[in-house]
Amino acid sequence: MITSTHDYQVEQRSCSLAGLLTSPHFPTFYSSGVSVGSEIYFPDHGWPFPSKKVRVLDTRSGTIRMGPSMKVARWAHKESMGVVDGKIYVIGGTYGKNQVEVFDPETQTWEFAGEEKVQCNSRFSGSLEDKVYMVDLEHGRISAYS
Repeated sequence: MITSTHDYQVEQRSCSLAGLLTSPHFPTFYSSGVSVGSEIYFPDHGWPFPSKKVRVLDTRSGTIRMGPSMKVARWAHKESMGVVDGKIYVIGGTYGKNQVEVFDPETQTWEFAGEEKVQCNSRFSGSLEDKVYMVDLEHGRISAYS
């Protein structure tokens, strides 16, 4: 159903991912996900160990596949993820200072963003205007990586 509101057209749909999210192919312990196009990328964390794995949910087909592994294993609920210029940035998730990893969905490759290392202990994250914002509830801090 399409509803017109002023100059905007809004398509209203409903769908359920409940069956998919509880399938044995979905990560058993995940913390966040980001979308690029019609795909949602989730770090696939094991417990009690950190993981380099990433799963990809194709929202068009409703299937989940393994994506290319990150270079650094990361702990659940400790990393931040954001999308800037169509690339996925992952920050944190390890002990101490962390190198930032960047995933290019076009080439399906992970690279380090540079030599810079950052401190990150984030529970929530998001991206806006070429920055990845990290919210550390434990210490009451919000920081941004650009």
